[in-house]
Amino acid sequence: MTELSESDDYTPFPAEKRERLVYIFYTKRASFLFFYVFGTILFLTGTSFMVATAAGVIVRNFISWTIGLASMFLGVFIVVWAEAKRYYNLYIITTWNIRIRTGFVNRRTKRLFFDQISRVETTSDIEERVAGMGDVLVYKKDHDDPYINFDGVHNPDGVAEIIRRFVKTVDYPPDWDHIER
Repeated sequence: MTELSESDDYTPFPAEKRERLVYIFYTKRASFLFFYVFGTILFLTGTSFMVATAAGVIVRNFISWTIGLASMFLGVFIVVWAEAKRYYNLYIITTWNIRIRTGFVNRRTKRLFFDQISRVETTSDIEERVAGMGDVLVYKKDHDDPYINFDGVHNPDGVAEIIRRFVKTVDYPPDWDHIER
């Protein structure tokens, strides 16, 4: 590793112009409510089936034990899958851009810098409004479809307002102009 001497023309990126994390959002658990309920019902059904088989209410054989165990494991798998999907979908806002990071093994990141944003909208149906959640749709310049969708976040109007305020405060040239897009 080489050290920098005073004669080297090294100027670090100024601290006030560095990218800073503003907030990380997750999808609300309420958007996966169906999977939680369905998985729990499957697990309880399998458990009841196993108890009934053990008590002799249902004939004890390989098929009855397999149905009970399969139902239990499938119920647990559905709940764990829903929680992992919720936990590994990150919606990130920094001082330079917004990002969506998805995936557990194969991580993918999609980002959009604030100077590329043309408009921000929110959508929610009646059930989502009752739960205090909704979607934030972010459109890229020269695109008709949403480029980034924050799906099922808490307080979508507040999230959209944060993004709009960052878009309004972009300096030209932007601090991130040195980054390849």
